[in-house]
Amino acid sequence: MEALDILEKRIDALNNILGTNEGESSDMRENLTDSLMSANTLITSATSGREKVSEMMKRTNELETYLDPEFLNDQQNLKTKEVYINTVANDLATSFESLQKIKSLEPTLGAEYFRNIPDVTEKIKEMNENLSTCQQQNDIIEESLMIAMQRYSEIQSDLRDKLQKMNERLDNFQDRVEQAKKKASNE
Repeated sequence: MEALDILEKRIDALNNILGTNEGESSDMRENLTDSLMSANTLITSATSGREKVSEMMKRTNELETYLDPEFLNDQQNLKTKEVYINTVANDLATSFESLQKIKSLEPTLGAEYFRNIPDVTEKIKEMNENLSTCQQQNDIIEESLMIAMQRYSEIQSDLRDKLQKMNERLDNFQDRVEQAKKKASNE
């Protein structure tokens, strides 16, 4: 409260200099005191938030970034990249482990006995071509066997039908022979 007392004394001194009446002095003093108190409160509140304002001013670049119309597209691109990285993360980890193993085996792989291995790539290519030719021939043979089996099945069913008809004819012929014998024995 000392600061208020000092201010009040200063206001009285100003009133004396201005030459105001004693009655006016007390009303004016109260008005000036109230004005000074409210000004003090405003100044205090303005300066108390100064730290937050300075922090906010430091983040203006960030605010401008958020207000940029391309910010949403950039965020979506980042999300897409994040999803892609999460998708291939396991493959990358496996590849990394494989590379580490290869790196640790590199001295062994570079040994002299590995250098003396003959180049058989041409033979492997030739064997691969022969294998594909054999595969094609096997497919043709398999297809012809399927056709032959279907034809055999058709012939077998046709033969069965013919044998059944022949059997029926023989049964009919035998029945007629027996009827003829009965007729001949009855006469």
